[in-house]
Amino acid sequence: MSSVTVPPEQDTTTRERVLQLVVEQGPVSAAELARELDLTPAAVRRHIAVLEDHRQIVVHEPGGPVNRRRGRPARHYVATDAGRAGLSDAYSDLATHALDYLVQVAGPESID
Repeated sequence: MSSVTVPPEQDTTTRERVLQLVVEQGPVSAAELARELDLTPAAVRRHIAVLEDHRQIVVHEPGGPVNRRRGRPARHYVATDAGRAGLSDAYSDLATHALDYLVQVAGPESID
């Protein structure tokens, strides 16, 4: 049986995509990230573990009552300040442009 080795640069790129999705969609679960990235949950959890070790994401602790189902509850992740800072400036520029556009189209009160 042969194993596939992922080149380090591809692994980093995937990890950056995981981080970006956590920033954009958080709190988000590993299963949701796996569906979005078309990866296995196990592959996503490996990236999550590295991002947690680097303190770029943390487990989100929901406030208030939570509807519990049977089994272990899914962990949901959010980005830390360090995680947001770890993304390229292009993401910040895109967010700034999007907010500027929203103000132009819908007015300053739309930002609230």
